[in-house]
Amino acid sequence: MSKKIITIVAYILSLSVGYAQSVLWTQSAHPGGLQVNGVAFSPNGQRVISGTNCHPSKIRQYNVSNGAITWDYTVDTAFYCLMGVGFSSNGNYCAAVEEMGNVLVFNTLSATPVLVDTIIMGTTYAFSIDFAPNNYKMVLGGSNGKLQTYQIAGGVQNLNVSAHASWVTAVNYSPDNKKIASGGSDAKVKLWDTTGTLLHTLSSHTDDVTSVRFSKDNARLFSASLDDKIKVWNVATGTLLQTISPSVADVMGIDISADNNHLVAVSADKGVRIYNSNTYQLEASFGVTNAGSPLCVAWSQTDATRIAVGYSNGTVVLYNVGNALSLLPLAHKINLTEVSPNPFTDKILIQNSYLDITSVEIHDEQGKLLLKQATDKSQQVLLIETASDWQKGVYFLSCMTDNGEVQVKKLIR
Repeated sequence: MSKKIITIVAYILSLSVGYAQSVLWTQSAHPGGLQVNGVAFSPNGQRVISGTNCHPSKIRQYNVSNGAITWDYTVDTAFYCLMGVGFSSNGNYCAAVEEMGNVLVFNTLSATPVLVDTIIMGTTYAFSIDFAPNNYKMVLGGSNGKLQTYQIAGGVQNLNVSAHASWVTAVNYSPDNKKIASGGSDAKVKLWDTTGTLLHTLSSHTDDVTSVRFSKDNARLFSASLDDKIKVWNVATGTLLQTISPSVADVMGIDISADNNHLVAVSADKGVRIYNSNTYQLEASFGVTNAGSPLCVAWSQTDATRIAVGYSNGTVVLYNVGNALSLLPLAHKINLTEVSPNPFTDKILIQNSYLDITSVEIHDEQGKLLLKQATDKSQQVLLIETASDWQKGVYFLSCMTDNGEVQVKKLIR
């Protein structure tokens, strides 16, 4: 079998992990199918909101338990696309940042959220939003390199920092409320204290930064980029700790689980991937749920099994990823007991017991993708040929099906 038929899609694999994530619900974020640019959970984990493209753009709120739309807000046609949404840390407010530099702030204490303020950033464009953990402020990223913070109540501006060479495309407060991270279209990541003093400039990405997230212990910063990479940084020193390569496709968004042990990433190859945030190995991966590409992601901070993903076809999907993280018993696994030989040399045979394996991948112990092979799921025996220059050591074989199930097998060469 020629190596020319092997295609490359990156996963970092952990050993012996099987999973079958499930879709709890799929809901329309926009009646016209316009793409979802932001999703967020309420702090109590009971609601999800989304913001969409225009025209007009929509903010919708969903009941997490059943997906019912509990608030459907049509943004005034004077405004354009919504680029991000979020809740204040006490859940009393939510907000959406609009692409032309306006921020719509809603009081959520009533059954139907009420618009209480429209903040004008004074930038040509705006891209990102995050709320401080102290309930009082929010940080925004805009054009002209501007990083800005505002009081939630009253909209008073606290900071207006020239942070990046062009657009500020990603922002995040640290959980201890002592630092702010920003990412820009200049491919830079920067760390600031909350007075606007620059602490570190982090240079390793080669394209626009799409998302930044502090770890829950404030020690590390994760950044995602259109360069297909996720970078992990030491917050105290600014040192690059790790580079994760989910795929040869733009990484559109990331988030961290409440227990600090997992990282979720969504990519333009339609992949949703979950990593161990300490070892950086892949724990789970699932692909196309619908016709859209995932553009944004949020992890519930009250339920480790819930992840919300916003898609380019105007849908929001709530996933149960408990199976992926071994939090719940598996309903079904691909049978990989018949993989031979192990140890292997240059060929691996897989007994396709369920006749539903559609692709096979192999990574080395460091998580580097070595190959992916599309397979004919009607074949009972699958032949995988490896390259002769692979070193002796540990490798991880992953098999995937159409419905998103994966099982990983540890192999020795």
